[in-house]
Amino acid sequence: GRAQGGGGRPGAGGPPRRRRSGRPGSLRFAVFHTWTLQDEVLIAEGVPVFDFLDGSAGGALGGTSAHVLNANMGRWNNGLGIFANLNYASPTEVAAQSGLLRFSDLVTADLRIGYEFNYSDKIVNAVPFLEETRLALNIRNILDEKIQVTDETGATPFAFQEDILDPFGRTWRLELRKRF
Repeated sequence: GRAQGGGGRPGAGGPPRRRRSGRPGSLRFAVFHTWTLQDEVLIAEGVPVFDFLDGSAGGALGGTSAHVLNANMGRWNNGLGIFANLNYASPTEVAAQSGLLRFSDLVTADLRIGYEFNYSDKIVNAVPFLEETRLALNIRNILDEKIQVTDETGATPFAFQEDILDPFGRTWRLELRKRF
């Protein structure tokens, strides 16, 4: 709990109250759907138009997905925060010199869990270094999903192997932040 006595002011009969950062408690949830109806580029007159929704490559991960969904949720209360993101991109196709390449849809999920130690006088009193400190665990691509690329025969061209397109897959990061 919070320090009591003397209004929490130094010299007023009790220890100073610790500054609490962040909101006292919140919950948020959002869902976004992007539906791309047209994505074309004309570089110069007399040159074919690049249509990223219909056969042109927009990068190593294919063309433009017609449908992209993003959902995120966040819960924050008494120093503990949990945040999650879910992303979906629809499949695309690219006309290559070797034939048609199919890029699968992709679903990824990310999670962040964090705690601000200022919300626990007991912990900060036991370990004063933890005052103004936050610990967070970030997990990117929890499901370790990777885009699949196949040619007209169903084989995956070497340059489009999963681990070449996404060499990291699922990643974990533990973060300790201290404000001085």
